Amino acid sequence: MADSKLTDQQARTLLGKLAKDNAFRSAFAAKPAAALRDLGVDAETIVHLPAACICPRTLASADDYAKLLDNLSDVDVASAMAMRVPQVG
Repeated sequence: MADSKLTDQQARTLLGKLAKDNAFRSAFAAKPAAALRDLGVDAETIVHLPAACICPRTLASADDYAKLLDNLSDVDVASAMAMRVPQVG
């Protein structure tokens, strides 16, 4: 099966949580797959996300996610959220 991606709604929910919910940010940084499951993303989608998408990582700032979410159009969400999460250094 080809790599999967989040739906537009899942992507917007993820970005919103990364922008505003510090507990979720910590959970996502440590265990992205578990955090996605907690958002309601089905296991089949998570299993088929690109491997880099479910590896622990250092996240961009909450402000960066908020700005990104504010500036996304529907087209941007569809193309950007093949689970390529912005990250720092």
